[in-house]
Amino acid sequence: MEVNRERLLQSLQNAIVGSEKGEFLNNAFSFKDGYVHTFKDFVALSIHLGDEFKFLKGSIRATEFFSLLSKYTMEKVDINVLDNGLEVCSGRSKALFTFLEESVLKQVDNMALESLVWYPMPDDFRDALSFCLLGVREYNLEGVRVKGKLALSVDSKRVNYFEMKETAGDFLLEEKVVTELLKFQDFVQLAQSDQRVFVKLGDGTIVSGRRKMDVDYPLDKITAMIEQITPTEEDPKGKLPTSFKSMIGRASVLSSEMSGLAVIKMVFDKEFIEASSERATGKYDEKLDWEEIPAGLDQPITVFLESSAALYALEKSRTFAIKSTEGLKRLVFIGDNCKCFLAAYTEGKE
Repeated sequence: MEVNRERLLQSLQNAIVGSEKGEFLNNAFSFKDGYVHTFKDFVALSIHLGDEFKFLKGSIRATEFFSLLSKYTMEKVDINVLDNGLEVCSGRSKALFTFLEESVLKQVDNMALESLVWYPMPDDFRDALSFCLLGVREYNLEGVRVKGKLALSVDSKRVNYFEMKETAGDFLLEEKVVTELLKFQDFVQLAQSDQRVFVKLGDGTIVSGRRKMDVDYPLDKITAMIEQITPTEEDPKGKLPTSFKSMIGRASVLSSEMSGLAVIKMVFDKEFIEASSERATGKYDEKLDWEEIPAGLDQPITVFLESSAALYALEKSRTFAIKSTEGLKRLVFIGDNCKCFLAAYTEGKE
C-alpha cells in the first residue's frame, strides 16, 4: 500500500525516542490499530499514526526500519504486510523487515488500550509529580504515591506532600517512570489498569508506565505522621533570604559527617541565620541577615541539615517553618498546596 513516507517518518521520529539501540523489546516498532508502540525500561510510548496507517501490524526492528525510511528521498513508498514481515518498496528497490517474535507484540496486547477508561487529568498533576520526584537513590520508600488528590514521596531525609485540585486515581509509580513522564508536556487525560498508568497528551500520544506494587506501602501511617508534623500558628515560620541557597552551597563544601550523612550546622536566630561546617581538612562559617524577621523565633534554634536535601527543598520554596515534635525538629518548606518536610538532626542524635 502506498503511504506518505514523510508523514510516517515524522511520527516514527517521535516514537523512536522511546526505544533504545540493542536487541529485542527495547529496539522495536510495534504496529497495531493505527498506533506505533515503543518500550524503554518500564515506560511505553504509543504514537497515533492515523487511520491511513491502520493496515500496519506486527513488530519489527526500530532502528533499521527508521534508518531506511530516512535514506529515501521520495515523498511516498509502498509498504506491504506479509506473513513474515513488512515489505518496503520504492522504485526498483525492495526491503523486507522480518517480524520479531510474538512476545514483543504481546506487550502491546497486554496494555489493552481499547478497554481503558479515560478521565480528565488534574491541571496540577504534572506539578505534583515534579514536586514529589526526589531525585536521590537513598530510598526507604521508592517512588511517588498517588491517592485521590494526594501525591507524596518519602525517603530517609524528607517527606514531600502535594495536594492536587482534583482526584488523580490510586497508584504508586517508581522514580524512573516519573522521570520519563516528566519529559512530556500537555497532559490531558489519565487512565490506569492493574499493571500500568496511562497519560494521554494533547496530540493523542499515550505515555504509560508500569505500576509498582504498593501492598506494603504504609500510606495511612505516613498521612497520620504528616498531620502530626504539619506546622501550626505557634511554630516559628517565615521566609528564608534570597541568598540562603548560595550559603548552603558554600557551607556544603566542608560539610560534616553525621551517621554517614553530609550535614551542615544551622542556627536560626531572630537576628541572623548561621551556617557552619567542619571536617578534618577545614571548616566554614557564615552569617546571613534576615530580609524579613520570622515570626515566633524567640530563642535560637540549632539543627543539622543534610546539605543535598536542603538544596533540593529550596528549589521548591523559601517559605519555611520549624516544627518540634517529641524532641525532634523538622524544617518544613511550604508552598501554596505542597509541603516538604526535611529531617533535621540534633547534635549527637538523629
